[in-house]
Amino acid sequence: MTSAGTGISHSEYNRNKSDQVHFLQIWVQPSVSRLNPKYYTRSFSDAEKKDKLLQIVAPLSSEVSGVVDEREGTGPVPIHAPVSVYASILSPTATVEHAFPAPAPGESVRKAYVHVIQTSGYNERAALSKSKGGARVTINDGLELGEGDGTFATGSVGDKLEIKNVGEGDVEFLVFDIE
Repeated sequence: MTSAGTGISHSEYNRNKSDQVHFLQIWVQPSVSRLNPKYYTRSFSDAEKKDKLLQIVAPLSSEVSGVVDEREGTGPVPIHAPVSVYASILSPTATVEHAFPAPAPGESVRKAYVHVIQTSGYNERAALSKSKGGARVTINDGLELGEGDGTFATGSVGDKLEIKNVGEGDVEFLVFDIE
């Protein structure tokens, strides 16, 4: 997690001279201005994400157990924004559900975004092909997403966002829950 806050110099680079790097860079607008710059990391094992939704990012103001605002902390990454992020690695035919919490005051629905992480290559369209065994999920038994795809969803309190692996192998994805 990098918080630019009042300003920092920063650039991403690959330390490995022979292998390509493949990562997601996600930007979230903070709800507080002029924060002090910060940088730290968290690690979550594949086993922690296997066949469940693991919260990896939480609003700093939340009551999530284990949120510690320091480099060596454990639990979800605390951020100054009304966003929670969950990660999962689903086995073939496995399903997880995300229950929509109450919407923010003045809102009638809660918003979520589901992003299927591309793991089988660098933008190779063959990874998305059903015949090639690319990772795929369905959202609420309807919309089908392949690697690199994403979709928005909305729901009221108690509504469920069901994500099912309909591919031949494991599928890794993120769910962003936005107040």
